[in-house]
Amino acid sequence: MSQSEFDEELYLEATNPDFKWHGYMCTLKLEDGVITVKNGNEDLNSTQYVQFNHGYLIGAYLWHDGWLRWFSHASSHYPEGQEPIIRLLSKENCRYIIKEDNDNAIIVSVLPTIGVGDDYITDGETIIYDFDVNWDKNDEEDGYELVLTEIARFAGETRAYFKDGNDFYFVTDQSITKMTRDGKTKVLVRSHIFYQIGVDSIVLFEDELYCGSALGIYRYNLETGESLWYPMDYENYAK
Repeated sequence: MSQSEFDEELYLEATNPDFKWHGYMCTLKLEDGVITVKNGNEDLNSTQYVQFNHGYLIGAYLWHDGWLRWFSHASSHYPEGQEPIIRLLSKENCRYIIKEDNDNAIIVSVLPTIGVGDDYITDGETIIYDFDVNWDKNDEEDGYELVLTEIARFAGETRAYFKDGNDFYFVTDQSITKMTRDGKTKVLVRSHIFYQIGVDSIVLFEDELYCGSALGIYRYNLETGESLWYPMDYENYAK
């Protein structure tokens, strides 16, 4: 792949459902110190499922009717015949559940961006929550309390994330935003290109962020702030 300027005409062509490479995606993964590029075409609207010690979280992205629910495991202290407890924790679209341990997770909820062509109708938004199974405040029903605490909020609908120690990098349809574990955020770069290219993945490698998308790879240097664009030549690479 060769670096070049972003092609606005190609973007407009790609918005057509009859575009030859419609549905293809440059999905990036970091494997053993090497960035791989595959046609992943990840469904960002898929259901999220994560298991914990005493239950599991299921998050759904349903455009205007998403949710996050807790389903407890059956327990010996429940009255005979009682079903596991189901709790609605949020009525927001759940994009990611990032498990940290058996009692904690980061929840990435989004309000969707609505756009027509190259224009926004409504701006999306990302809300980050800290999920905690709290044993210090026992609930009479199941022996623990479920706590969902908002720790950050920023513009743009998150499309992908990368976790590096206690730092998180979120690429939205408006920007790349860095968040520390305590919820402090900083916009690293803001550009309309993220909306245009349809980002589906992001990786950090040697102080540079690489964003995979339907049209190619966006590269951002954390030290210099320089951005580079590498269009995907599907004619040569697609099998």
